[in-house]
Amino acid sequence: MLGSVITGRDHWLKHGGLILPSNATLYMAPVTHPDRYGESIDFWQNVYGINMSAMLPLATQCAFEEPSVESISGENVLTWPHVLLTGLRCMRCGIKYEKKVTICRRRDRRC
Repeated sequence: MLGSVITGRDHWLKHGGLILPSNATLYMAPVTHPDRYGESIDFWQNVYGINMSAMLPLATQCAFEEPSVESISGENVLTWPHVLLTGLRCMRCGIKYEKKVTICRRRDRRC
């Protein structure tokens, strides 16, 4: 969605106009999404009565290869969010970003 906001800004925002907020903080947290998993992966166990489980490795790879924007309820978030980037400015760039993080489960604080 950010890409479309930037494109809109570049095409239609008048000189001196503002888009607010102009910066943001990016958080990351592991989640569970059983409905999406069922639709994308478990679906291949039985396709109209035919066992297509041979497709599971490819389905798993393809289903989670690309990021997706989805609504996730709070109960599906597995641990506390981690600040990944702060002070993001509203501009296009082709920077790749890698960062090692340690994830601890919220329930028992185990890492």
